Amino acid sequence: MKNLIMMIVTGSLLLGTVSVFANTDTIEVAQSDKLKAKLKAKAEAAAKKAKQKAVAKKEAVKAEAKEAAQVAAVGDPVVATKGEDAKHARNIARIARLEEIAKEKNNAELLKKVVKLKDIENRRHTKKMAMINKALNKAAK
Repeated sequence: MKNLIMMIVTGSLLLGTVSVFANTDTIEVAQSDKLKAKLKAKAEAAAKKAKQKAVAKKEAVKAEAKEAAQVAAVGDPVVATKGEDAKHARNIARIARLEEIAKEKNNAELLKKVVKLKDIENRRHTKKMAMINKALNKAAK
């Protein structure tokens, strides 16, 4: 009987020890899952950042190539300047004629459109002249 009690006590101690180890393993597994989740989140964030950086670099290269193509398309900057000035003068003259007609007819709607057209033409001309000046500066270097 004494031996039987001793075995039961020893067995329960062993079972208690096993359950303690089992609980410790569960805690360690849970902690490793949390660690895995954190590492996965960090890896995903790093991958996203790298992808954004690559896209930004690709867009910058594209923009640079586009600008170089536009500068090359200008050809001789002096000739391009004369041509652009003539085109701008022609467009402004047409818009001025529209403005005269709008004033003669008292057409307020057409006057609004004329103002918008002037703005569009002036922005177009400014942009084109900036491109020609870049080509001119590039040719001077």
